[in-house]
Amino acid sequence: MFRYNNLRLLKCLVMYLFVIININLTTVDAFSQFDQPSTQAPAQESGFALEIHLGTNVMPGIAYATGVITSNIRGGFLAGYKTDSILLGMGIDFVRYSFFLDSGDDTAELSMTSLLAVPGIRVVLAQSRDRSVDLITALNAGFGFYNASSEGDPYTKHNDTSFLFSYDVGIGLRYWIHPQFALGGSSGFSGTLERKTRNADRSRVIHQMGVFAGLLLLGVF
Repeated sequence: MFRYNNLRLLKCLVMYLFVIININLTTVDAFSQFDQPSTQAPAQESGFALEIHLGTNVMPGIAYATGVITSNIRGGFLAGYKTDSILLGMGIDFVRYSFFLDSGDDTAELSMTSLLAVPGIRVVLAQSRDRSVDLITALNAGFGFYNASSEGDPYTKHNDTSFLFSYDVGIGLRYWIHPQFALGGSSGFSGTLERKTRNADRSRVIHQMGVFAGLLLLGVF
């Protein structure tokens, strides 16, 4: 059952990403149909870049138990250097997790927070004719620690210390509202890998996969 559920989830994630890619390609193509020359100066090609982002993940949590729904809100920044088509940087993300577990006879609600160091890269795949819209791919890999406590059925009271590794792979759009500033968003699939140590003795590894969506503001100076 576990392998079957993971395979089914992976197929759904691939289909989701395929749909998102087609929607974004269609949007860029629509912008490229405009023949009117742009009155806006082209976006600054290179320089120090600061991206501020806010988003959420939704993960079924099948690695925990049947019926788990996991969601989180993530906000943070990525600072680095942008060339014409590539932005490479390092950032910090603040993550707030919330869990709801329904194991059949019992339910439990958990929440926790963590800080992650997140290196990331953004690559321009295509642009509109007037270079005001970018189709981008985004890749993030975050790592950090969090500490959480919970109590109540089906959990007894305990304290967890966990190492957390997260990753996001997605695609999105950036619209340059000014040569130095762009608004945008991205969506794709994500995952977390946790090494959980309970009450300083037992340890286990948990892997989850899901989808993410977020908004961003980018400045290049």
